[in-house]
Amino acid sequence: MSTLPPLEAHAFKMQEAALCLIKNDFKIAALMLVFTTIDQMAWVALPGDGDVKGKDFMAWVSTYMLGRNDAGLEAVTPGDLWGARCGLLHTATAESSSLKNGTASKKIAYSYGAVNATSLVSEWTVVKVEDLIQSLLAGILWFKADLDAHGDRAAIANAKVARMLLDHPV
Repeated sequence: MSTLPPLEAHAFKMQEAALCLIKNDFKIAALMLVFTTIDQMAWVALPGDGDVKGKDFMAWVSTYMLGRNDAGLEAVTPGDLWGARCGLLHTATAESSSLKNGTASKKIAYSYGAVNATSLVSEWTVVKVEDLIQSLLAGILWFKADLDAHGDRAAIANAKVARMLLDHPV
């Protein structure tokens, strides 16, 4: 049984599931879980009850993932990750309308383990999935610290987390 607060327990469990998928060679499904978790954190961060938009996703990524701990993700922008998320979740490709409208500047190729990017052309950049997951988990800790420092935001976030479907021991 987890002793972590619900927000961290949920996010860490999602990433544990992603790592299990990677270990069993379901790498695309793992990436989908990573981007879904970022979406969920962006929703929890919203002051209201609306749907997450691209600007909300990018703000969360900018503030908590790239703004404080971009180790391994220095070559990407929040817009690049938004574009990667949209392409992967909507069409299972590296392409999305974010490339056409300028929100994203490059396509993302993913690596697991050692990176060999010598054959990629300039509109591509390589992201190690382990770096993406590490940055997300660190971002969640930064996000939780911000919530702890702002009781009004924490109350809203905790109410949202209470509505989320969470795994509970039987």
